[in-house]
Parts: sequence; structure tokens; C-alpha cells
Amino acid sequence: HGFETNGIEDVESESFEMETMESEAIDLDEHLERNNDGLTVDERNEQIRSMSEFNKLCPVNFSYGVFKLGVVHYCIKFMDKLYFFAGPEELQLFEKSPKQYLEIPRPSVPVRAIFYGPEALSCPAANAVSHLFGYNLIDVKNIEYAHVKIQKLSLILRSSNPS
Repeated sequence: HGFETNGIEDVESESFEMETMESEAIDLDEHLERNNDGLTVDERNEQIRSMSEFNKLCPVNFSYGVFKLGVVHYCIKFMDKLYFFAGPEELQLFEKSPKQYLEIPRPSVPVRAIFYGPEALSCPAANAVSHLFGYNLIDVKNIEYAHVKIQKLSLILRSSNPS
């Protein structure tokens, strides 16, 4: 079912309704711009709930690593959230496959980390991080201890076995 509203097509996709929300977005935009002293806590919370995780950033551009603000004219409501788009091309891409653009990439923890400082602080922190993220922990002190122990054993064996 598609019909034109203000030049933007309403789309129904995967049982989630998308609808153009230009007038509602303008009202919300004006509400957010105004001083919030006149709003009740419930009204303010409702405004916050209706905005998407992207706020006014275009989710299509965001998925490509570009931080571009959306325009009120290209705003749709999808899954009870308002999404702003930079232009009609971004809006059309989103309408074709919205789930693709709703994934927010989470930063990953670096594979290598160095914990330096007093052993009483760095050792528990390193253990906790390695356990939490499932990383291998390389304890330099243990490696050094094992190396020294091997050298001592080697010296003892050489001195006891003078061949």
C-alpha cells in the first residue's frame, strides 16, 4: 500500500509501519528547541522516547560512517520512532531495507592492552578484563619467572654433570 503524502511515500514493510511524520517532526523539533520549563516530566519523557537512537542523524549515512544531520522534510516514523534522513535517496534506501540501517556498530575493545602499575592494581584489572572479554592474558612477570627458573635449572644441571 503506497500513497503520496507531502511528496514522500508511505510504506508498509515486514509488518512494521513506516509513515511520514513531517508535521509531527516539526512539532517535535519546535518542542525540543523551546525551553523545557513548561513541559511536564511525562511530556519530556515522551519526546525522548519518540526519537530514534540516532536522534537527528541520518541512519543511512551513519551506517556508512558519515555523520550527517537529517532534514525534517525527510522524516518517517518506523516502529514508533522518528528517523530523519538527509535526502530522498537516503529515505528510499531505508524504506527498502530498514533493518540494515538500524544496526549501530558498537566499538570493539582492542585486542592488545597493557596494564602497567603496582601489581596490586594492575593484576586484578588485567584478570578481570581478560575474563570479561575472553582474551588470553600474558603475564610478563610469570614468563620472566619461568625463564629465570629454566636458566637456574640449566646451570644446576651443567654444574652437577661436568662432561
